[in-house]
Amino acid sequence: MKLSLEAFRGVSAPFDVVFDTKQNLTVLYGENGSGKTTISDAFEFVIDGTAGSLEEKSLDGKTRLSQLVNARREKAALKVSLTVANHTRSARLSGAQVQHTGNLEHRIKVLSRKNITKLVEDTPANRFKRIQDFVSIPVLEREETALNNLILAENRSLESQSALITQAREILTELFESHADKTKYGSRKMIGSRMSSARARTPSQKTSKSSKTSTSKSNGCGTTLSRWLKAIPPSPRLTIP
Repeated sequence: MKLSLEAFRGVSAPFDVVFDTKQNLTVLYGENGSGKTTISDAFEFVIDGTAGSLEEKSLDGKTRLSQLVNARREKAALKVSLTVANHTRSARLSGAQVQHTGNLEHRIKVLSRKNITKLVEDTPANRFKRIQDFVSIPVLEREETALNNLILAENRSLESQSALITQAREILTELFESHADKTKYGSRKMIGSRMSSARARTPSQKTSKSSKTSTSKSNGCGTTLSRWLKAIPPSPRLTIP
């Protein structure tokens, strides 16, 4: 990554600052007036189009972009460019406005002293909004989106399976109830015909025994139905945390 400055604040001749992107942290240090703030302001100028630290010194609220021009150079000579991974973004002054050309592949944010002060003084809700741009990681955001989509798809699938299981339970209930009714009424009809044909020669105890057998069969079917219904597992549910 390379930051190039020309006619910007205290920098008159073209000046380049090269950063090692393999390092997680780069520290700029030096005595007062050595140009640390100039480099920080150059980042804000080329990325956000602001005057950086000069805006903090503005008492009337007006822009201080014109004060970024080196005292020995013309406004048209001012140029700041930032190159990252063969992509370059440049910034110049066009009248009272900042003119940008080119785009960077990576999103870069500048956390200046001004932003830190606003972060401390802001409300908790607005603090999160301010710091969100600085802590967001594109890779994690993509993974989070993919995970949420997967959870939603699985949830829809489980809801569909739950509906099918509910429908199957209803069908099984109807089948078992229909089977129980047929067994119950069929046994009564059979018992009635046997009793009418053998009333004279069959003792009343046999009728009572046949009736108990029919009742036992009916109760057996009801028990089987209850066991089948209890064996069907409940419908699964998935909640998104």
